[in-house]
Amino acid sequence: MAERSATVSRLLKGFLGRGIRDEHGGIVVGFATAAVGLLVASGVAVDYSNTSSVRSKLQSVADSSSLAGAREFRLGNASETVLKEAVINYAKAALPDVPTLTVTPSVDLSSKTISVRLNATIPTYLLRYAGQHTTEIAASAKARMVGGAPICVIGLDQNENSTLDMEKNAKLTAPNCSIYSNSKKPNGLSAKNSAQIRAAFICSAGGKYNAKADSFIAEPKLDCPVIPDPLASRMLPSASGCIATAMVVKGSMLNLSPGTYCGGLTISDNAKVNFNPGVYIFKDGPLVVTTGATLTGVNVGLHFTGPGAVVR
Repeated sequence: MAERSATVSRLLKGFLGRGIRDEHGGIVVGFATAAVGLLVASGVAVDYSNTSSVRSKLQSVADSSSLAGAREFRLGNASETVLKEAVINYAKAALPDVPTLTVTPSVDLSSKTISVRLNATIPTYLLRYAGQHTTEIAASAKARMVGGAPICVIGLDQNENSTLDMEKNAKLTAPNCSIYSNSKKPNGLSAKNSAQIRAAFICSAGGKYNAKADSFIAEPKLDCPVIPDPLASRMLPSASGCIATAMVVKGSMLNLSPGTYCGGLTISDNAKVNFNPGVYIFKDGPLVVTTGATLTGVNVGLHFTGPGAVVR
């Protein structure tokens, strides 16, 4: 076996020697040219595969972010600024490993349409040796919301006895909005003790309870389909720090600022409280409006987290 290997080795050396001698280096040059061609071809394949993978991710996120933006049209405070911010935040959260990502949303409020374009610049791996250091990638999508009045209030829990429970002369007025209860219970929507809910459209996946004929204006539709959380695509706000703890406002007028309210907030005794625009987080305690008090706000979001964080 050793003798055979030595013979093969001598034959190869002889062949290569003659080739190199006869062609004046043509075989070596030919081999080098072929190697460069294979390297370039491999580089193109590797970079094409990476580009295709990133482009596929961008397209998927463009599709989902446009849908997330379209769902925002269902909210009562849907504005061009809010919609664009929601789309940008969604796309960047979905693609944290693409630092060069730019998100360009376009909103048409009249047709409830939102368009999204994503652009990214990614580095090449082997093509950089041919002078191409980066590749530009883009993806776009468009989505449209079809529906009636925007949602201002929605009770999401399907198993709660009353996801929206009004009592003691409480009044909820949303003349240009829809109010939904996802509860499938017989009293999924409740207005009692002279409470009243007034809205453009009122709907309950289960039933309703009302003590008076005018407890609901308009009359609620029953057995409505459960509505998915329109804010499910948003990142939850961070409940850090406390503006106040177990705050009570009695018989006075007060403007409050966005932030985290720990241990609940009670507004009573004909107090008039206005929420300035922004997100209010109620942590480990309820928001209570009682005994003739009034709570108002425009472009306000309420987030409840922790035990006892409900609306009463």
